[in-house]
Amino acid sequence: MNKPIWMAVDPAEKSGDSMLHAVIYRINDRWKLHDFWVVNFKAFILDAHVRISDSVICGSAKEACNIKPGAIIQVRQITDEQGGELPF
Repeated sequence: MNKPIWMAVDPAEKSGDSMLHAVIYRINDRWKLHDFWVVNFKAFILDAHVRISDSVICGSAKEACNIKPGAIIQVRQITDEQGGELPF
């Protein structure tokens, strides 16, 4: 007998924010900044069919090098009510 597969959506915070899944398709740059690493990448949000450019901070070079094209990441969905507009 096959076991059932359960899938669920886990809210990011109690406020009801939700996480979207994105797949990284290009690593633009990696650099060390003081004691941590910054990885700049381009990704495609699967749930919304939107391309984004973002950065992630890593604690080590090994962690930064493990971020590669094809990796699936989670990004928080920001609504206009949460301040989705640019501050300038």
